[in-house]
Amino acid sequence: MNLSEYEKRWVVTGVALNKVLLPDLRSFVNQEVQKEYTNLVSSHSIHVQTTGSSLGKWLKVRLKYENINCNENYKLANGKYDYSKFDFKVGNHVDLAKLYLLPFMAKFNSFDEHCDLSAVLNLLGSVRVFPTAIQAAAKNVRDQVRNYWAHCNFTEWDAAKFQRSFKNMDNLIRKLGLASNDETKLLNELHDWNTKG
Repeated sequence: MNLSEYEKRWVVTGVALNKVLLPDLRSFVNQEVQKEYTNLVSSHSIHVQTTGSSLGKWLKVRLKYENINCNENYKLANGKYDYSKFDFKVGNHVDLAKLYLLPFMAKFNSFDEHCDLSAVLNLLGSVRVFPTAIQAAAKNVRDQVRNYWAHCNFTEWDAAKFQRSFKNMDNLIRKLGLASNDETKLLNELHDWNTKG
């Protein structure tokens, strides 16, 4: 099968996003959300919350309790959620992560292959444990790279778009503050896909 240059750039970008970037992002998010969960257990007892004691928002973000504990099943006749029946206990850091996502993104039970790039980038962009620089870089990758890649129009994948995409991914990696060896390895792998892919 012969691919056009546009199609090749799209394929290489997809490999870079999903095979190079995603595993390290998942690991990073897993680690940092675990820290945030431990903090919230200590400071707000989120693991034993009840209807009257739950955090409705955390640092200006509305938490979506419908995403955990089968709460999505508690709806009123008008289709709205019956919050009085919700189980507000946040049992682990994965459930904490789900509170930040749209319901269709929260269909994972661990930070594994079921936790896709869209969910990971949204978590990096919204969980307040991540500094503003990481949030902004994650939003750029989500909006300028991942969304264009996932909702593909091959004609958009010219050389300039391809280079901007790799620059955005590179920038996100640098903002994470990974250990020097890990960052270098990841940047080199990304560079190889950019130049040789």
